[in-house]
Formats: sequence, C-alpha cells, structure tokens
Amino acid sequence: MQNHPQLLRRPLPPKLPKLPLPKKRVYAETQVTESDNVESTSRQSVSNLTEGIVNIKPIKREESHVIRGEGFKTINATRYETIIAMTNLAIINCQIHGRNALNLKGFFIMTCPDLTPLASQLIYLNLSFNDISYFPTEIFCLKNLQLLFLRNNPIKEIPSEIQQLKFLRVFSIAFNLITTLPPG
Repeated sequence: MQNHPQLLRRPLPPKLPKLPLPKKRVYAETQVTESDNVESTSRQSVSNLTEGIVNIKPIKREESHVIRGEGFKTINATRYETIIAMTNLAIINCQIHGRNALNLKGFFIMTCPDLTPLASQLIYLNLSFNDISYFPTEIFCLKNLQLLFLRNNPIKEIPSEIQQLKFLRVFSIAFNLITTLPPG
C-alpha cells in the first residue's frame, strides 16, 4: 500500500476570535430579613449599593462566619454554631433519606449530638477525629449499631454499658487516652 499524504492529514478546526471575559461582579442581596435571630452583615463590608455591586473588604479572622441562604437571609454565626448546624443537618439528612450510616468524622465536635431520631435505623457511626473527651452515652440508644468508630478523640475510659450494643461487630477506639478496658 502506498501512503497518501492527503488522506492522513486532518483538517484543522477554524480559529475563533477571542472574546474578552466578562468582569466578575458580586451583587447585593436585596431581600435581607432582619429579626431577632437574623443579623445583617457589617456595614463596613458593603459599599456602592446604589449600583447593586458590593465591594467586599477583607474579613478579619476573629469575626464570626457568615451563612448565606438564597439571598434572603444573612446570619452571623460563630464557628461552633456552624459546626453544630452542619452536624444537625447531617442527622436530618440521614433521617429524611432513611440512611443507615452517619459520618461525623473530623467535625471537631466536643459532644455527641442527640441520636435518638436515628435510634432504629443507624448501623454505622463514625465520630473519629473530633474533640469528644467522654465516651458518648448518646450511642447507647442505637440498638442496631454494628460499626462504631471513635478514633483520635481524647476519650479516657469506656463505660461498661458498651455491652448494651448487642450487634456491635467493629469498634475502633485507637489513638485515644484509654488506659483500662471495661470488664467483659
């Protein structure tokens, strides 16, 4: 067979002219609701509202986090309040969708949230890499729990009530401050 140079070449796509990219703008929220539990953002961070454009100045690290929702509300929340809200959202999501696993790994929570809404459905619970210093007694309501992960927390002891969890197959509590184990 002979090589035909015309058959091997592919036509190049036509070059399109480069268009300038539009400038990014942040538009002001027009429907901010202010009530007892909703606070507006600081007036220092908002300027030029007459044009509908917001110029945002750098936020100091000490200030609380701002949670925004669909442009209707602006809520100032502390870091811990944000973590609690995310934890509760994960529990509600698990409850609504009928999930049997809850992963709160690395949420930096100090106490275990209320797990009673998930008491009958939860099989897997991961509370690793948090700041939980006492064994969470909220776990004892989870009668069908099979896998429990509590790694990397400052927990010092395991209560003997752990025996209430009859279906528990995997229990990981490595890298804690535990010196003794409960009998049984």
